[in-house]
Parts: sequence; C-alpha cells; structure tokens
Amino acid sequence: MLGAIFDALSAALRDFDPMAPPPDFRLGDWAIYAVGVYRHAGWQGLAADLASIEHTRSEAVIDGSPVARAVLNLIKTRVGQAGPWEGTPRALYEACRAYADEAGELAIFPKAPNTFTARLREARRSLSEHGIRVESGQVRQPPVG
Repeated sequence: MLGAIFDALSAALRDFDPMAPPPDFRLGDWAIYAVGVYRHAGWQGLAADLASIEHTRSEAVIDGSPVARAVLNLIKTRVGQAGPWEGTPRALYEACRAYADEAGELAIFPKAPNTFTARLREARRSLSEHGIRVESGQVRQPPVG
C-alpha cells in the first residue's frame, strides 16, 4: 500500500517544473499537488473538480485585489510592446496607482509601496494564471573604493 502511495506522489511531482520558483505555500495549496496524484490514480473527475476549484480561487483573488487588477490593466495596455515590464517596485507602484485612480479604486489601493509589494506577493500565483510572472530581485551595486 505504501508503495502505491509513493508511486502516486512521484508521478504527481513529475508534473511540476523543478526550476520554477516555489510558491508561498499555504494549506489551501494542497489542491495543486492533489490534482497530480488524482491524475496518476486515474481519478480524472476529481482532478478536474480540484482544478476548477483552484481556478475559481484564483479568480476570486484577482477580483478581491485592487493591486492584482491594476497589474492586469497595466500589462493589458502593454500589448504589442517589446519585452516585459521592468522597473523598481516604486515605479510599478506609481504605474499601478494611476490605473487604480482611473478605476475609482484609489481609496482601497495601498498607500505605500511596501504594502503594495506585500499585496502583489499575495496575488503572484493568481497573476501567473493570467500569464503574468512577477519576479523580484536586488540589483547589486559594485563596491565603492
């Protein structure tokens, strides 16, 4: 019995990209891994149900987040422009704040860039389902002297 469980888990793990950055794992994220196990076990109905639940959860995150909606609007307006959007967190905050203002959501939009960044991290996974990959990194300054 234990061997069958390990077979199902190893088959489920084959569905995931080992080079992808790990998501901020939460208890509710178990569905992603369960879908892989259910596919391997032949329980396609359960896998489809869980995938549907995950999609609904993702849409609810987008609907409930003024930050996610502003990022979606920003990216939609960039269609046809070459390359990804790049810039500092403050520049992204200012650009998204303009979209929130246009949508009449400025009252519920984060007041500071650090809060914006935290809300963006929360919506990262849901944005990825819309083809938007949020990456962050530090630019290292060469040592002075």
